[in-house]
Amino acid sequence: MKLSRNTIKCQVPVNNSYLDIEFNVVDVELIKGSEEYINILNEAKKLAGLVNSGAASDSAITRDDELKLKDSFGGLLSEKAWLQYINEELGNIASLTICNDAKNQIDIVLKKGETIEVRSSFIRNGVKFGICSKFNNFKNIGPYSNSIKPGEIQKNFYCGVLFETQKKDILTSEIIKFSLVGSSTWEMILNDGFNTHLNAWDGFAIEPGNYRVLEYMNTLDTNKFIEFLKSIGY
Repeated sequence: MKLSRNTIKCQVPVNNSYLDIEFNVVDVELIKGSEEYINILNEAKKLAGLVNSGAASDSAITRDDELKLKDSFGGLLSEKAWLQYINEELGNIASLTICNDAKNQIDIVLKKGETIEVRSSFIRNGVKFGICSKFNNFKNIGPYSNSIKPGEIQKNFYCGVLFETQKKDILTSEIIKFSLVGSSTWEMILNDGFNTHLNAWDGFAIEPGNYRVLEYMNTLDTNKFIEFLKSIGY
């Protein structure tokens, strides 16, 4: 995957509906048909339970199977991009856990045991809108709100992705485009976040339900997240 560091300047040009902040993101591109694309797609098919390697192009594929494949593929893209970014910045400190079910989130685990959950959403008006908007700021997605227990950390960090390529196009687009955006610690999600309802089309591998979320304007951008990891010994 091609990763490009980018600083979003919300007030260039001036926009009264936008915040006055600068926010660092990492833009990601993956070309359809590349070796990496094929490898991740095949991994997604196994995760989705589609053993036949030709299933994605089979006209007999069911809508449920296609949705599973999209969720698996998009989820893997998100997680592998965050994994690549963290390891490029800090050395090989991160790895993916093993997952055998597309419904379960694949976590990133750091060398000292901290866990990261990667969540994605779709953006129609551009990543800048999702980060900068005062009134429609997009959300970093945390755990199910009804599963939060006092004193129990579910994941240490929640890292967000915004997809420019829409879910319906994820298997057909010639270039898949998305961005690594804001991250939250468990404490940030718990203390500064709020509860909201999400459905399956809000992101990849999202089960309908109420989640704890934090608007991206209140999260750690990509640079600040790396600096935070350095501050805890990486």
